[in-house]
Amino acid sequence: MARGGAPDTQRDLEQRIRAAAGDEHVSVTDVSAQRTTLLVSGARARDLLAHGCPLDLHPRAFGPGRCAQTMLARAQVVLVAQDEPGGGFWVLVRSSFAGYLTDWLLDAAAEYAAEV
Repeated sequence: MARGGAPDTQRDLEQRIRAAAGDEHVSVTDVSAQRTTLLVSGARARDLLAHGCPLDLHPRAFGPGRCAQTMLARAQVVLVAQDEPGGGFWVLVRSSFAGYLTDWLLDAAAEYAAEV
């Protein structure tokens, strides 16, 4: 997943995505200006996200490289499992909801603070 690319690299990125898709229909839309990316990682990342996400986040169901649009707490997000096993998750959330979701994640993570 490409993030934060230089403005002059969008066309190259689009062409690489289309080439990788081959004959499959693809749609490429730049939404980088409307989303904030949060990284949720660590031994209990899946458990933390499961507090507010309806997806089955078990590695067999949502393993490395998988992504889905879903709800987390009361915010619509795109959830991306990083390519490395145990690498955590990128949570792409609309910028206007980023503060709310960060506060929610910190509150939900307090349950695990005693385990450290």
